[in-house]
Amino acid sequence: MQARLKHIHSPDEHDLSLFAPSGPFTLFLQLMVGADGLDGEESFDLVVSSFDWLETQPESIMFGRHQVYVREWRFSDLEARLRREIENVRGATWNEIAEKLSRIGHWEFEDYQS
Repeated sequence: MQARLKHIHSPDEHDLSLFAPSGPFTLFLQLMVGADGLDGEESFDLVVSSFDWLETQPESIMFGRHQVYVREWRFSDLEARLRREIENVRGATWNEIAEKLSRIGHWEFEDYQS
């Protein structure tokens, strides 16, 4: 079974291809991912920030998880890189795939217990 990036969405920006930050930025993204050839998708959330955004932060030490840093915003480049990373993930089950993908973005069912 292989992961497939089906859609990228941001509640902060309606059209990511038109987003044009004029300086340091940080942006919340939801990667909608499912198994290749099957219906359904689940959310893997991350924050993308510009390198210069880091320079605007007062902390001298920062921890990061589910974050991506870019020199400049080029949605097509980011989408291609995310697609490549995600679609190289394979597993015997969807849960196995999702656990691997949770290294990239926060899986909506991460730490879920019934």
